[in-house]
Amino acid sequence: MALGLLPLGTTNNFARTLSIPLDLPAAIGILTSGKVADVDLGRAGDAIFANLLSTGLSVQVAATVPHHLKRVAGRAAYPLTALAGLPGHRPFRVTIATGGRRYAVDTHQLNIANGSFHAGRPITGDASADDRLLLVYPLGGPSRRALIGATLRHTVLGGRRTLNEPAFLAVRELWLHTDPPLPLDVDGEIRGQTPVRITLAPNALRIMVATTFPDA
Repeated sequence: MALGLLPLGTTNNFARTLSIPLDLPAAIGILTSGKVADVDLGRAGDAIFANLLSTGLSVQVAATVPHHLKRVAGRAAYPLTALAGLPGHRPFRVTIATGGRRYAVDTHQLNIANGSFHAGRPITGDASADDRLLLVYPLGGPSRRALIGATLRHTVLGGRRTLNEPAFLAVRELWLHTDPPLPLDVDGEIRGQTPVRITLAPNALRIMVATTFPDA
């Protein structure tokens, strides 16, 4: 048995990751003419995520984005809500422990991706939900201007970057700490908080995908 996915969300990041068409009739066709793939899942404590776990400004956005704005503006509702909330948002210290090493950064936003899309745009040109890796990256540093600049770079250059660039940390397991402790945005739902152990479950989900999806 395999899961079928239809692109009925606002940004449809996981559907994009799996090369599923955003046109509904074409996406339904994947259920009969696509192929089955075994893709990875992430786990943060007891919470499972398919595409993205994040903390910081995204949690504030997930909690406050108006439903009517999503209906009218589509995926633009998220950056619009983020811009409205940014003046009052404070940066925080992130500490990541993995493989016997520790990394620390001050930022407004930290993302941990299993999939390859965020906000409807590619994260890198080579990230995948089937690469046995979690991709950890902050969006900018402690200043609000740095966050806006990093977000714009993600929007414009995401597909041209690779997961080997210094902005990214590609791992299979990590401990995430923040000062102060913060809630988590798990695939768009606010669940759990830091500190948390985050792990990868390889080939954990059988799902119908487009025939063009590279199944490793």
